[in-house]
Amino acid sequence: SGSSTIGTVGSTAGISTSGATTVSTTGDLTLSNGITASGTGTPLTVTTGGAFTNNVGSGALSVLSGGRWLVYSQNPTNDTRGGLTYSFKQYGYSSGSPAQATGNGFVYTSAPNLTITLSGAVSKTYDKSATATLASNNYTATGTVDGDSVSLIGMPTSGSYGDQNSGTGKTVTVTGLSSSNI
Repeated sequence: SGSSTIGTVGSTAGISTSGATTVSTTGDLTLSNGITASGTGTPLTVTTGGAFTNNVGSGALSVLSGGRWLVYSQNPTNDTRGGLTYSFKQYGYSSGSPAQATGNGFVYTSAPNLTITLSGAVSKTYDKSATATLASNNYTATGTVDGDSVSLIGMPTSGSYGDQNSGTGKTVTVTGLSSSNI
């Protein structure tokens, strides 16, 4: 509960275990020394109810024997990863569901604030239908994602004009837009 610090300033000893290791706090967590675990799967799990701060550097978390480490945290904007090399970040995590990627990673309960909108021009030869054909350049994503680039995949390839009459300046709508954890 509250804030926790793993290791002490001036000490060179960290935590080294030969099995599954879980470090957990309901508040902020600061690493001042490294943590090493061994095993396959996910033998090292760090969970914080607040901010994660790594003051050790790139070797703060290590796993021997082919396993991985995971850090479960609240919000990436509050964390200091401190040079840790990771394979993924997952957003919108809910307790009890597994991390959805492989390798070392950060798993966040907060979800990025993204907005997907239609943009650009859509045109067609009049055919008495209200169907609009869309391409990937007709979609734009805006929002905050902790410095990550966002790729839109699986966007609908058709939408609808407001009516089937010919004209210019028509509004196009699309259904079926959704986002998932990135």
